[in-house]
Amino acid sequence: MTRHEERVWLVTGASRGLGRAVTEEALEAGDRVAGLARDVTSLAALDRKYPGRLLALPTDVSDRAAVFGAVDRAVAQLGGLDVVFNNAGELLAGMVEEYTEEQVHDHLAVNFLGALWVSQAVLPRLRARGAGHLFQVTSKGAGEGRGGYGLYGAGKAALKALSEALADESRDFGVRVTMLEPGPHATTLGNAMKSTPRLDVYDRTRRRLAAEAPPLGPVASTRKSAARILEIAGLSDPPIREPLEA
Repeated sequence: MTRHEERVWLVTGASRGLGRAVTEEALEAGDRVAGLARDVTSLAALDRKYPGRLLALPTDVSDRAAVFGAVDRAVAQLGGLDVVFNNAGELLAGMVEEYTEEQVHDHLAVNFLGALWVSQAVLPRLRARGAGHLFQVTSKGAGEGRGGYGLYGAGKAALKALSEALADESRDFGVRVTMLEPGPHATTLGNAMKSTPRLDVYDRTRRRLAAEAPPLGPVASTRKSAARILEIAGLSDPPIREPLEA
C-alpha cells in the first residue's frame, strides 16, 4: 500500500463489518484511528498490533452528549481530526404496521440521529481546519422503500437528504462529504438484524416478498471497499456519491 502523510480518523461502528475493515486499513496505512462502538472489546487485538495508534472509545451514537464527548476526547488524545467514517447502524425487518413505538425510536436514534450527532460534533473541528472529509454511509439505492424493510429504508433516505444538504453547506469551508452506497457485503449486519413482532395477516405477504426478491448477487469484500474508501480519502476532489459493490 502506498504510504501517505499521517491522518487521524474517527470511525463509528468500528468493532465489526465495514467499520472494522476501515479501521484496520487506516491503521495499516500508518494512520491513527479513534474507533467508536458500543462494545470495543473486539478492538483490543488491533490495539496490541498497532500500539499507540488506536483509541477505542465505548460510545452509543444515539446519545448526543456521549458522541460530543467522544469526539472531544479523540481530538485531545490524537491531536486533531482529518477523516470521519460515519458508519454505525443496524438493520430492522418488519412490516410498517408491525413496528412498535420503541423500535421506531431506537432504530432511527442509531441510523439517522446517530449519524446527525456525529456530523454535528465533527464539523466544527473540520471547519476550523479548513479541511477534512466526512463519509456518510447510506445504502445501495440510497434508501428506497422495500417491503419488509420500510423503516430501514426511510432512515437511509433521510440520511441521504441530510448528507446532500451537508455537502452543499460545508464545501465553502473546505470540508468534503461523500455518501457511500454499499450493496451486499460480507458482514455480520444480517446476523444482528432485529425484527418486529409478527402479525399473522402478513404471512402471505412475507411469502410473496420472499418469492419476488431479486437474487442477492455478488457479495462485496469489506477489505476491498475499505481500500477504496482510503483511496477516496486521499483525493483532492472526491466524489459526492460512491457505490460500494463487488
